[in-house]
Order: sequence, then structure tokens, then C-alpha cells
Amino acid sequence: MVAQFGETVHLNCTTTQEVYIDWHHNSDVIYVNGIIDDSLRSKYSIDTSTDGEYTLVIHNVTVAEGGEYKCIDNAGQGPELVTYILAVKGKNKHKRCSACPLSIQNIMLILSMRLGGYLI
Repeated sequence: MVAQFGETVHLNCTTTQEVYIDWHHNSDVIYVNGIIDDSLRSKYSIDTSTDGEYTLVIHNVTVAEGGEYKCIDNAGQGPELVTYILAVKGKNKHKRCSACPLSIQNIMLILSMRLGGYLI
């Protein structure tokens, strides 16, 4: 998934289980046991307006929010329900960004590897 710098991004996750899900960004936990950490509330929110859906909303996305997002069932102990790879296009203060987690080329390589070398 590619987002433009400054956009609001919605990542959907649906479960039929009667437990909370967890949202992870790379190796960091964003949402666990129905709670977003206070330090992340200005950047992330969860939309649970539809039964069984836990939509992660990323506000005013920047390159720092690029990377892998996972929705995991059963309080982080169950199976992955969905994985997103997010790349952010647009404003970048640095010509080379060593802190930027993924480039478009790296995302295409990851997707190709996950699909057995085939891109759709």
C-alpha cells in the first residue's frame, strides 16, 4: 500500500473471535487489549464502529509510519489476520533517508518474495 505524505490511512482487520486484536508496526505494539498507548494517540486511532472490525487509522502519515503493520488475533498470541506494507510518498527532508524503513523498490521485492517471485 502506498500513501501520500500527510494523508489519513485506514488499515482494516476483521475477526470473528470474541477477543481483542493487537496492531503492530514493525516490532512495536500500537494497540493491545483495547488500548492505544498514550504516546501514540495523536498519530493512531482504532475504529471499531462495525462489529468484529478493528480499523487502524494513521493520521497525517509521514515516512516514519512506513513499514509493516500486522493485525494479530487473540491478544497477540494467535494467528496473523492481515499484514500491510505501507510506503509513504511525498515530502522528505533528506535526499537519502537512512531512517526510512522501506522504499518502493524494497516493498516490491518483499511482495515478490512473499508471492513466490510473482507480482500481480
